[in-house]
Amino acid sequence: MHTWSNYTVMVVEDSLTQRVHLIRLLQELGFGRVLAATDGVEALRQLKEVASEPLYLVITDLDMPGMDGIELTQRITDAAYAQHIIATSARDPRLLEVVESMGAEDAKLPLLGIRYRGSSRRFSSSPFWRAHH
Repeated sequence: MHTWSNYTVMVVEDSLTQRVHLIRLLQELGFGRVLAATDGVEALRQLKEVASEPLYLVITDLDMPGMDGIELTQRITDAAYAQHIIATSARDPRLLEVVESMGAEDAKLPLLGIRYRGSSRRFSSSPFWRAHH
């Protein structure tokens, strides 16, 4: 089984309930360091601080105040701050299509489960996906 203890990941989510749930899930999966931010501005600040080591994964909500997940995804992609980006949206599935075209993994992560679609073939070939599905 693959160990994730050397990997750093980030959750960007303005909903406290969703953020805590995702942090716990990633910790239970064994990720060594889980960063968290409530919006895109805070996420970028943290990403710049750890820029010498790109994160393995950023999970970002799309609908957030301030800098939304769409702009954040573009900035992460432009600066190569993360190897993988998973965009989430509980409101409008069309937003997922927009960020997928920008290079994000297409996903929807409701509280009770995870459902991947679109470019999931690319993500499903990663060690993370194979180890846990």
